[in-house]
Amino acid sequence: MQSELFPCQYENPRNSKIKNYNNFDQYFKDSFGFTKHGLLLNLVEENIDDEDVIDGFTSLQELCWTARYTTYKYSTEIADECYKNLEIIEVYCDAVDI
Repeated sequence: MQSELFPCQYENPRNSKIKNYNNFDQYFKDSFGFTKHGLLLNLVEENIDDEDVIDGFTSLQELCWTARYTTYKYSTEIADECYKNLEIIEVYCDAVDI
């Protein structure tokens, strides 16, 4: 998702001025009050215009966050859902130029 979101112009979180950001790390350095994961999710929700992509990304992110607490074991159904979400994101990234 980062490659779809950057480079781009975004409002600088510190001073509200529009600034060119070449990559996510530059944007993160100007941000405050967010974790990297939370900030990326926020950017996806605000800048991606496809609800299926947003939902898929959110689902994958939540599963990644909780995987370590379930010893990385998920059912085949959940793994299949993850692959479906990855495919949705991949198709979107291949087709859309933000």
